[in-house]
Amino acid sequence: METMNPLEEKVEKDTCNIFSSKDIHVFFSHKKYRNEYIPFQSIAHTIGLAYFEPISHMSIHPIYGPWFSMRAIVVFKNMVVNSEKLFKSTAPLLKPPGLDGKNLEEILFLLYNKKSDWNDWLSLRDSLSKMVGADNFRFSEEQILYHYTKNRDMLKVK
Repeated sequence: METMNPLEEKVEKDTCNIFSSKDIHVFFSHKKYRNEYIPFQSIAHTIGLAYFEPISHMSIHPIYGPWFSMRAIVVFKNMVVNSEKLFKSTAPLLKPPGLDGKNLEEILFLLYNKKSDWNDWLSLRDSLSKMVGADNFRFSEEQILYHYTKNRDMLKVK
C-alpha cells in the first residue's frame, strides 16, 4: 500500500526517531491537532525565522528567501531559557529590502483572475526570490516538480 505522501512520512519518522523523549513534543505542518493545523508561518514570523509576506502569503527567510520548507516544530518541555535574551534575538523580521508590494499585487491579480496552474505560483516564488536576492537557493527541478505536482518519481534517487 502506498503512503499518502512519502516525503512527509519520512520526515515524521526520522524526526520522531531523533526526538523521542517524553519531554519533547513534535508538531508537523502536514498534520491537524484538535482539528486545526499549527500556524507554522505565523510562528516562523513571530520568532524571526521568516518574514510572512501578507500579499503572497509566502514566508521569506532572510537567507534562503522563499526556498525553504517548514516541516516540524520541536518543543522542549523542561528547557530553561533566558527569555529576555531569546526575545531580543528573535524579533519578527522586517519586510526584506527589495520586496515590492506593487509588483506582488499585480502578479497576484493575474493569478486570481485567470485559471492559474502551479507554474504561475512558481513564477510568483521566482519573483519573490529575485526581489530578495535568493535565486541561488532555488529548489532543484525535481524538488519543484514534487512540491507542486506530488509526482513520486521526483523522489527517486538518481
